Amino acid sequence: MQQPAGLLGIHSNMPATVPAEIQRSLDAGGPAPSNLSADERRAYDQLDFFYKNGLSYAQDE
Repeated sequence: MQQPAGLLGIHSNMPATVPAEIQRSLDAGGPAPSNLSADERRAYDQLDFFYKNGLSYAQDE
């Protein structure tokens, strides 16, 4: 719908899909959901660290 003439593609350096339950927990700064596997918990911890320490360039305040 918004494709300008000549556009061949776009690049997104941070495509991500996070389940709603995980996103709510991250947004609230709460603990990880208790039903995560060890691998999921590791991924949650990495996302939590990134949300708390790595988003400075993308925040308005």
